[in-house]
Amino acid sequence: MFELFKGPTFSLFLLARCFHPGSWDEDGELRILNMVEHAVVGRRRQLRAPISLERTTTSFFGLFGEGGFIHPNLRVARSAGRGLVATGKLRKDEVLLMVPLKCMLRRPLPWSELQGFSKPRLSWRLSQDEEIIVFLAALRKYGINSEWFRYVLTLPEDDANSTLSWRSEEVAALRGTPAHAPARQLRRQVLRLCEELTIGCAELRWAASHYWSRALRMKPKGFHAMVPGVDLMNFDPDSRNYFRMAGKSIAYIAGQDYEERQEILDSYGGKNDTYLLTHYGFLHQ
Repeated sequence: MFELFKGPTFSLFLLARCFHPGSWDEDGELRILNMVEHAVVGRRRQLRAPISLERTTTSFFGLFGEGGFIHPNLRVARSAGRGLVATGKLRKDEVLLMVPLKCMLRRPLPWSELQGFSKPRLSWRLSQDEEIIVFLAALRKYGINSEWFRYVLTLPEDDANSTLSWRSEEVAALRGTPAHAPARQLRRQVLRLCEELTIGCAELRWAASHYWSRALRMKPKGFHAMVPGVDLMNFDPDSRNYFRMAGKSIAYIAGQDYEERQEILDSYGGKNDTYLLTHYGFLHQ
C-alpha cells in the first residue's frame, strides 16, 4: 500500500508511527528522529564551500588506463567530501568521462594479483555482488602490490554511511517500514561472509558499504561494476547526465550545459528513497 519516502524526510517518522500506533514513547520518537537526522546529514549531496580543486586529474584518473578519457574542464574537488567540478564551460552531449571496461572492478576479477589470498571456496556460489565485495575487502588487506590497489586509495577509509554501519537499535527503529527488510538483508549478507571468511568483518563491512553505495548496474550488458571516476559524483535526482556504450568503453555524457565551478551530479539511476536510505544512507527531500 505504501511506498516510503516519496514525500519529505519526516515521512519516515510519520509512517513508522502509523505502523506502530500506541507503541511509541518519547524515547522511541527521539530514536527515529535521530536516525532521520543521521540519514540527512550523511547523504551524498552537493559539495559545500569552501571547495578546493586538485591541480591535476592525472594521478586519480590514471586508473582509466589506455583508452580512458576525462574532459580537460573537469577536476576532483574536496570539501567535507569529494566530487567532480567543472573548471570551464561544458556543453550538453559532451563526453565527460570515458572508462574502458577493463578498468572497471567487475567479473572476471584479478584474484591472481592478491598475494597470499585466492578466490574463496564457500558452501554456496558467490553472486557477482558478493564476489566483488569479497575481492574489494581482500584487495584492501592483501593487495598492496596489485594494480587495483590504487583504486582502494581513492575510497574513503571509513565505512560508507549506509545501514551497514548503523547500530542494531537504529536498524530496529526501521521496523514497520519498507526499509527494514532490505536493511536487515544487507547486514545478513555481510554476516554470512564474515562467518565463512578469514578476511575480517571490519574489512568486509567496509567493502560492502562502499560497493552498495557506488556500484553501477550496466545496461544492456547486465553486469555490475565499480567504476573509477563515475563513483565520485554526488546526488541530484534531476540530473540528466547519461551513459552510453562506446565500443569497449562506457561514456558518461553531459545531459545539460555546465558553467565554471558547477558540480557534476548524477541521479543514481532514479532509485527511490527506500533504496537510497538502506544502500546510500541518505534520504531525498
